[in-house]
Amino acid sequence: MAKLRGGQKANFTFDNRWVVPYCPALLREFRCHLNVEICATVKAIKYVVKYITKGSDMAAYQVRQEAASASASTTAPTVGQSAHGKMIDEIKDYLLGRYIGPMEAVNTILGFEVHSRYPPVIRLAVHLKGEQRVFFTRETAQAVAARPKDTTLTAFFDLCRQDEVARGLLYQEVPRHFTWDNRAHTWHRAGRGRETAALRRLFAAILTHGNPSDPPKLWCEFSSDMAGDLLHQGYSTEAAESEVLRQLENFLETMGGSELPAYGLPKPRVEPDQTHRLTDCLPTNEEAVELQAKVGNGELPEDEEGMVSLPSEILMPDDTTTEQLIRHVYPSFEPSPHRDQMFAERSILSPLNRTVDETNAACLALFPGDSRAYLSVDSIPNDDVAATNFPPELLNRLDPNGLPHHRLEL
Repeated sequence: MAKLRGGQKANFTFDNRWVVPYCPALLREFRCHLNVEICATVKAIKYVVKYITKGSDMAAYQVRQEAASASASTTAPTVGQSAHGKMIDEIKDYLLGRYIGPMEAVNTILGFEVHSRYPPVIRLAVHLKGEQRVFFTRETAQAVAARPKDTTLTAFFDLCRQDEVARGLLYQEVPRHFTWDNRAHTWHRAGRGRETAALRRLFAAILTHGNPSDPPKLWCEFSSDMAGDLLHQGYSTEAAESEVLRQLENFLETMGGSELPAYGLPKPRVEPDQTHRLTDCLPTNEEAVELQAKVGNGELPEDEEGMVSLPSEILMPDDTTTEQLIRHVYPSFEPSPHRDQMFAERSILSPLNRTVDETNAACLALFPGDSRAYLSVDSIPNDDVAATNFPPELLNRLDPNGLPHHRLEL
């Protein structure tokens, strides 16, 4: 006879399947409830990590008094209040909602990484002079104001004064050749090129003096590693492999080895002048780079209002239309292998969002094929008061920075 939940009784047959495994010797030794199971499957990770570190459940509740009169609940909520008149403490709500388990706590105390991110993403700071964001306390306010830490932008200006290679790079191209040190707040030369170049030389030495049994297998396994610096610079996979093969040919010739086909390796498929990135195929403008450095260093003369006059040779005529500007920056909108890369490396800047929208619409009209419009779903759920004050028609007209328009045409 078994007693079920609710006080009901029913006939039920119990067998060994309903008995928790136990060990009498352990029960006598530890004098507590103790069951023994064999963990021989992949589920053993539960016992290693989950059960011993999951901790207890967490719940938060608050006891408050309702409004004295019904009229108080109809008053429009003020800043820091909800629709029910309750004061909202966002910091307290965040702290209560942030639950740290034992495993994360131990990892944080020991300095282990709680999460990882690959590939690394560098956020380049963009700000006016003396308007970068800084962190300070009441005790450190004066020291931080007197000597703020360099951002990626201010450190880039210092780098251009010291490094000749950096002077020929645009701001967004710096992470391809330099690494950012968060502790020292400085840029350092990336060491990947020396490592991969040494790896290519080592591979050529193995082919010449090591007599490997299967060179094509070694090539297939390590070709991407030997081309790491080229891929980092923007080379395509095919162009990077061809450049690696070309350098291997030079190393083999210097070391007295044979040609690549003798080892079962392919010949370079792309000519040297075709291995560069699309930006290398475009005409360079060293004067523009020099002008940017002069503007950043404050070397150009300024008028009474602090404005700098740009040379007329780098400006387009006043009667230039928007379509002519677009055609000058983006020569072709037809599908091609390099079109996406071209749009990723070029942009048209404008101080007004209205001008940006007009330019985007003009560019969209030049793409082949039909466009498609997507409408956002603007509504405020589960709040009758807010939904009345902010109807969808009003939300559709809002255009905050950082969010797409209500009507997105692609």
